[in-house]
Amino acid sequence: MMWTVSAITSVHDAQIVTLEREDQTLSGRWSTKAIPLLGTMTYAEIDIDVVMDDIDREEVVETKSRSALSGLNNIIIGLVESVDDDLMHFFRISDDCLVMIQSNTTKLCVNTFYRLIVPINSLSIHPC
Repeated sequence: MMWTVSAITSVHDAQIVTLEREDQTLSGRWSTKAIPLLGTMTYAEIDIDVVMDDIDREEVVETKSRSALSGLNNIIIGLVESVDDDLMHFFRISDDCLVMIQSNTTKLCVNTFYRLIVPINSLSIHPC
């Protein structure tokens, strides 16, 4: 996914990078030592590093995925495309991004939009 780097901060030896594009803003831990330059365009993959059972979530009536920041949290609205037998959720957060979120007990409804509240420190950003 192509993003613009809109902010870079350092928190407890972790580089927190904020990425933006269209209706989306995400912030998370940058996974490499080479930090991108502010204002540059970069390809990045997104991982949500938390178990579904440990985050706030709710079903929403939406027709499009989007994301925004609220304090120290990413507010992500996306579509559950599938859930496998091990409760791995495949969650569409944009046309070109599908993330996997494991669950221990929760099984969300397929083909349904949900709003997830994902802490910044539970989201990893990997340059491509």
